[in-house]
Amino acid sequence: MTDSSRGQSETVGIVLLTAVIVVLVSVLGAGVLSSGPQSTAEPLVDLDIDITSTTVSITHNGGDTVDGRSFDVIIRNETASQRYESAVTGPFEPTDTVRLSHSYTGTVTVLAVAVDSSTVLGRESRTVATDPTPTTDTATPTPETETPATETATPAPEPPAIDSATLPGTPIDDTEANNNVERTLTLTFDTEMDRTIAPSIELDGVTESSATVVTADGTWTTAKTYEVPIRFADNDVDKTIDVTVSEAQDADGTEMSPQTALSFVLDSRSPGDVNNVVVEPDAITQANQNAVDVTITNPDSLDGDETARVTLTDQTGTDITRSATIDPATDETTLTFDTSSLADGTVTPTAVVEDDVGNRGDSVTNDQTPKDTTAPAVDSFTATETGSRTFTVTLEATEQTSIQASDVTLGVSGPGTVENVEQLNLDNSGSSFTYRVKYTVSQPGEYTVTLSELTDAYGNDGATGQTATVALGDAADFVRYTGDAETFGGDGSGVALSIENTASTAVSVRNVTVSTDAASTLFESGSGSTRTDHEIRVVGASTGVWDTNKERNAGKDGYQIGSTAVLSDAAMVSGNSTAEVTMYEFLTSGKGNSGKPVDMAGDEITVTLGFSDGSELTFTVTP
Repeated sequence: MTDSSRGQSETVGIVLLTAVIVVLVSVLGAGVLSSGPQSTAEPLVDLDIDITSTTVSITHNGGDTVDGRSFDVIIRNETASQRYESAVTGPFEPTDTVRLSHSYTGTVTVLAVAVDSSTVLGRESRTVATDPTPTTDTATPTPETETPATETATPAPEPPAIDSATLPGTPIDDTEANNNVERTLTLTFDTEMDRTIAPSIELDGVTESSATVVTADGTWTTAKTYEVPIRFADNDVDKTIDVTVSEAQDADGTEMSPQTALSFVLDSRSPGDVNNVVVEPDAITQANQNAVDVTITNPDSLDGDETARVTLTDQTGTDITRSATIDPATDETTLTFDTSSLADGTVTPTAVVEDDVGNRGDSVTNDQTPKDTTAPAVDSFTATETGSRTFTVTLEATEQTSIQASDVTLGVSGPGTVENVEQLNLDNSGSSFTYRVKYTVSQPGEYTVTLSELTDAYGNDGATGQTATVALGDAADFVRYTGDAETFGGDGSGVALSIENTASTAVSVRNVTVSTDAASTLFESGSGSTRTDHEIRVVGASTGVWDTNKERNAGKDGYQIGSTAVLSDAAMVSGNSTAEVTMYEFLTSGKGNSGKPVDMAGDEITVTLGFSDGSELTFTVTP
């Protein structure tokens, strides 16, 4: 009787406990599904829930951003439950992780709930074992009591979502829009769909006059793939278009949440035309050819995605192109070129503006710009004596462009000053240049003319310091006695001295006059010695002698002191060189052997040299 009563009590207790648990689970389920405001905007997320013996980690792997204020987490086991309301501060976004602690054992279940849409975003269960605790008593264990299963709320079915979306051939540019191009939008869903229901597709950002979904031609090609054409027209727009998809249902009738499938660019607006393109400076020269600026005046309206492209083309067809991003806040864009690869001649600039999808305005070309990097080539540079105080400089050069007298700079140096400059000739026709100028100076002497500048019309300088030298005046102006007369011969009756030509040009000695009170006659020795073969001898670059074969021993008349001896040949004395004058031998009055040699040491001798130009030089020597 007692045993029977005890059995009935256990049965009744089990029934009552089961009823309590069912009520408790129902209340918890109702709390989960009814918490917070209701909404149809169900987030689509991929959550990774990890359960350990003490913590729960929830990681947002992808999908929509969840409002943390309506994101609750419920942790429970068979007998208890804990709810974390607003488990995240701020938005819960992809890659975010929230960690919560718990102390449950047994089968631990975690529910992640979006309260505002009454949506179970994620669910995970795991068995968490209780740590074994050793005991020392031998008490009889309590009889096992059957525990009824815990009821759990069934989460709402996951709505279908788009796995991928493609629209080939984007961005759409002006060329395609002008041709009414049509592209096929392909949507791929993550589950099999109800193929009797077409998704609703909206293009956010433009009107139907620019881009239109051809709804009538949309079709399900598979249970997961839907294709629909989009037609474009030239409506002068530059937009980023969002493709929003909604209303599609899966095979179980669950409707998708509105989703932005993809975004693409529709740019059917070509940039405006460049207002002007200018090469600066006005000419390309040797000095600036490595850094030539080309400035364009920007189009009147800009979208901010434009690039200026400028091309310079020479007369042979060779070209170079540079590009630069246009700042819409400025009126001009400047590009710098190295034009050394372009040929001399004319250079033509061409400019166009292009946007980031390749749309272009019309090309603009400006006037041709000359390029001249070739300096004039000096063919000859001479200075010629035209009088005792005047000389003429002649310059000949080769140049493609005309050179003016003002483009020539000459420097003159010499013993005197320049008193007058007279242009005699200027010929800059064709590819040659000839310039003659006459200089008048204050005194004779040797003058050096230096070409220090020869520039063409573009500043290219062909002068490299060319020089020309000219000697002005008579030959006598440039010849001097060097002060080194000496006697020679056993009796000192021969005299030798040196003269120097200080000019750079040669002079020639034509005759010699010798005067002295110490002797009356000059006879050659007849011995065959070089100095004594002739009565008078002048040796420079060439030799001139006074020679009548009047040897003293032959009893003939020699040179009479004070007379003019005309040399057999003019003796040439080169520029900047010396010549030797010898006289042998000086005799007292007499004829033939009757004259006696005179030692000329210490006696004055006056020598007059007559030059081929008619000038004379007289000097006195004392050996």
